[in-house]
Amino acid sequence: MSTDTDATAGTDATAGSEATAGSDATTDTTSAGPTSTTEMTAPTSTDGATEATTDGDTDATTEDTDSATGDLPPELDAACESLCEKFIACDWEPQYRNVDSCKLDCASNTPGGMCIAPAVALYQCVGGLTCEELVAEEWPSCAAEEEAFPEACGEPDCQNLSSSGGPDSCSYGYVCPNAPAQEIACEGDTCTCLVDGEAMGTCGASEGFCDLEPYEKADIAFECCGFEF
Repeated sequence: MSTDTDATAGTDATAGSEATAGSDATTDTTSAGPTSTTEMTAPTSTDGATEATTDGDTDATTEDTDSATGDLPPELDAACESLCEKFIACDWEPQYRNVDSCKLDCASNTPGGMCIAPAVALYQCVGGLTCEELVAEEWPSCAAEEEAFPEACGEPDCQNLSSSGGPDSCSYGYVCPNAPAQEIACEGDTCTCLVDGEAMGTCGASEGFCDLEPYEKADIAFECCGFEF
């Protein structure tokens, strides 16, 4: 998570964009630049795709939250929890299914060292906003915390990858600096998990995948491939 506005818990967790629809196959690569210092929506890198079944069932992979966050400074753990509880309560980042999955993202994307103290201050401030304040484009009451967050502590911008070849042919994914490109490509009744363009597994395509919202595609990418967008 990095702390751009399109970041999340510290927060550039990822930014999504919808796959374009059209009759000709097109490929979109757009910069997912942050807009405020804390939006939680960026893909996190994963170690690879899960092997999916060919009969339409999907294998979801999950990380052990305790092992990923157990060594966190207690103040950062508490700040991530406060931030994530606010996100869930306000339904601000629908790709997070629960507080634990959000905390995992928050913890794994918050740099250590000099970044911890300003991250804690920022997360605590955002966690104290009302839902109305949270959904606003700017957070005046957290301006000081946003300004104090060092630029060096933010994650590099990721780029959204999307393509469309018609209603039953499209792809969705991300590429981030220093991480492999991850993409789920669906054609007909089969989706393929791609890491740097190489197929890592397949699963049955969900009906209407190409027409889904970005966060819904991200859920399927997680269930099918283990990708966290």
